[in-house]
Amino acid sequence: MVEYALLAALISIVAIAIIVLVGPYLKDLFQDIVSGLGSA
Repeated sequence: MVEYALLAALISIVAIAIIVLVGPYLKDLFQDIVSGLGSA
Protein backbone atom coordinates (compact mmCIF):
# COMPACT_ATOMS: atom_id res chain seq x y z
CA MET A 1 0.00 0.00 0.00
CA VAL A 2 2.89 2.34 0.78
CA GLU A 3 4.39 1.61 -2.63
CA TYR A 4 1.14 2.69 -4.30
CA ALA A 5 1.13 5.96 -2.36
CA LEU A 6 4.73 6.66 -3.33
CA LEU A 7 3.97 5.86 -6.98
CA ALA A 8 0.94 8.18 -6.95
CA ALA A 9 3.03 10.96 -5.39
CA LEU A 10 5.77 10.50 -7.99
CA ILE A 11 3.25 10.59 -10.85
CA SER A 12 1.62 13.75 -9.48
CA ILE A 13 5.02 15.46 -9.11
CA VAL A 14 5.97 14.54 -12.67
CA ALA A 15 2.60 15.74 -13.97
CA ILE A 16 3.00 19.09 -12.19
CA ALA A 17 6.54 19.46 -13.55
CA ILE A 18 5.32 18.77 -17.11
CA ILE A 19 2.48 21.28 -16.75
CA VAL A 20 4.84 23.95 -15.39
CA LEU A 21 7.42 23.36 -18.13
CA VAL A 22 5.07 22.91 -21.09
CA GLY A 23 2.33 25.32 -19.98
CA PRO A 24 3.85 28.54 -21.38
CA TYR A 25 4.61 26.83 -24.71
CA LEU A 26 1.05 25.54 -25.02
CA LYS A 27 -0.26 29.00 -24.13
CA ASP A 28 1.82 30.62 -26.88
CA LEU A 29 0.76 27.93 -29.36
CA PHE A 30 -2.91 28.43 -28.46
CA GLN A 31 -2.60 32.20 -28.88
CA ASP A 32 -1.00 31.69 -32.31
CA ILE A 33 -3.90 29.45 -33.36
CA VAL A 34 -6.48 31.95 -32.09
CA SER A 35 -4.79 34.87 -33.85
CA GLY A 36 -4.51 32.79 -37.02
CA LEU A 37 -8.22 31.98 -36.96
CA GLY A 38 -9.05 35.60 -36.21
CA SER A 39 -7.05 36.92 -39.19
CA ALA A 40 -8.34 34.23 -41.58
